[in-house]
Amino acid sequence: MKIQKNEFKLKVSTTKNLESCIMKVIYPFQRQITRQEIKMYITKKYKDNISIKADWLSYQLILFNIIQNSVKYNKFKGEIFVIINCLPLVRKRKKPELESENQYILETEIVDTGIGISK
Repeated sequence: MKIQKNEFKLKVSTTKNLESCIMKVIYPFQRQITRQEIKMYITKKYKDNISIKADWLSYQLILFNIIQNSVKYNKFKGEIFVIINCLPLVRKRKKPELESENQYILETEIVDTGIGISK
């Protein structure tokens, strides 16, 4: 795996429209969501107009896989909750000049009424 071999490179870019980023991932599943009569709820727990730097392609790929499984293994008339939160990053660095008040951790939680994974 590339991550374990330290060959994984992040392609960081900035976005101000996190909702659009998420909707691009959900859109391909709209037919299946409608056919299965699944209700999808998206909750954002962050301020508008927040600029977020991240590897958006990787984020969208991970989110795509999770949403795909959430839809695929959900029950008829089930529910999917997508909860997005931007938490302020609080940590002490060795170089205080690199600290920034505007650093966040992007937290994404997916909860569904699917069958789940057996333990």
